[in-house]
Amino acid sequence: MNDVAFIPLLERSWKRATGGLLPLVVVPIATGLLAVDELEATLAHDGIHLGVEFAFPAMIVDVWTFVSTPNPDGVSVSPSLWLVPVVVLVHAILGAGYLGSIRDGLEAESIDFLANVSRYGVRILGYVLAVYALLVPVALLALVDPGVAVVAVLLGIPVGSVLWYLFFATPYLVVLLDVSLLDAAARSYALAIQGGAYFEYAIKYFGFVLVSSVVVSLVAVNLPLVGIFLALVGTAPLALTLNVATMAILRDVLRGPGPSATV
Repeated sequence: MNDVAFIPLLERSWKRATGGLLPLVVVPIATGLLAVDELEATLAHDGIHLGVEFAFPAMIVDVWTFVSTPNPDGVSVSPSLWLVPVVVLVHAILGAGYLGSIRDGLEAESIDFLANVSRYGVRILGYVLAVYALLVPVALLALVDPGVAVVAVLLGIPVGSVLWYLFFATPYLVVLLDVSLLDAAARSYALAIQGGAYFEYAIKYFGFVLVSSVVVSLVAVNLPLVGIFLALVGTAPLALTLNVATMAILRDVLRGPGPSATV
């Protein structure tokens, strides 16, 4: 597969997402509500806010993929830091059931969310823990010296972006190949280095999110309360669509040369 027809892929994924997979939209809505700091910052903002978001594919896409959150205080330690263990566990449970169910739907198999949680939950938990572990150094620096933390964040953005690109497929490959977390990470790295459809899809996805985030951020941040509600609910089918598209493209990449993702 040499070319990724991104918009047709999204159209086909949208049909899946708004068809038999539609009940799964509760997952991006739930993870959107779990982001307490982003919710508070958005609801507390007073004035006009313009912004864009940058993102490669994620385990669970939700409203915060598209919303540029106001952050007038710079880097600081979240007062809701104590919630992190709960958020990590819930994300792992939802991610395992969500990705497994998307895979089942694409393969025309019966969907069993809880069975997928049981099957993939531990491995997906390991992935989520690894992602959060990368944020620990910045949190510790923010406790000691917020100024240094700002520098660390600025330096960490390019490094984090490279890691995100290299390993975004990991949770999907855990589900698609039913392999260990380390094996999935190694396969993701190999696909990323190889480039091809993996790289092309990632770049087109990045551009799509960037453009979409301009509109969603305007609505979510600048329309008090109503805006965040509209963004939270309105982006849920699109979020599911992007997850379906990522699962489909990775499935096709694994199958080797052939037509673009059929979804």
